[in-house]
Amino acid sequence: IIKISTEFSKNRIFDSGRMRGIINGKVPTVFEIEIPHQIYIVDYLLNTSGDEDIYNVVAKDMDLKNCILKNHGFGLIEAKYKKIYIEHISNLMAKSTKKSINIFCEDNIEITADYIIYDKNLKKTNDGIIVVLKNGKTLYQKVFEEDDNILSCLSDYYKYFSSSDINDEYLNRIRHFNKLMLKINKKIEGETNGAN
Repeated sequence: IIKISTEFSKNRIFDSGRMRGIINGKVPTVFEIEIPHQIYIVDYLLNTSGDEDIYNVVAKDMDLKNCILKNHGFGLIEAKYKKIYIEHISNLMAKSTKKSINIFCEDNIEITADYIIYDKNLKKTNDGIIVVLKNGKTLYQKVFEEDDNILSCLSDYYKYFSSSDINDEYLNRIRHFNKLMLKINKKIEGETNGAN
């Protein structure tokens, strides 16, 4: 793997305007909404242990006309893990929903996965698809009409907590995630303080 690029974008303007997720006046940053999912996916693929070198963090405000939600509208994280470039993009002001991951490999191989998209009433609007390309030609393609992520997740948790041989896999993944989020927050604070 040379590069992994993830994008989880959607139009959250209406929900944010109604103060969804805003508790006691604290507005979550764009990095606390969709990007955690993206970070977990990359950690699962690369087993990064939170050791990514984060060298660029960009956050943009969401302008709701009557108020501005700081660092809530758009986010970009650029990082490196070993020699692999990692990019996370999340636009909460996008016109349409996009949840995808692109994995670029040696020998001009690219793996693209687009997740199933649901509307606000949980009606499916797009199937999921995985495509493997080499030099731009399709080697493999599979369409997914059903999404069993929640069932898989609950099944994983059940196995973990009902096992007498409990290991620290999940606890370590949480620790690694926290370690990375601390790095991201320091970068955001540094960018904000440096710009003002």
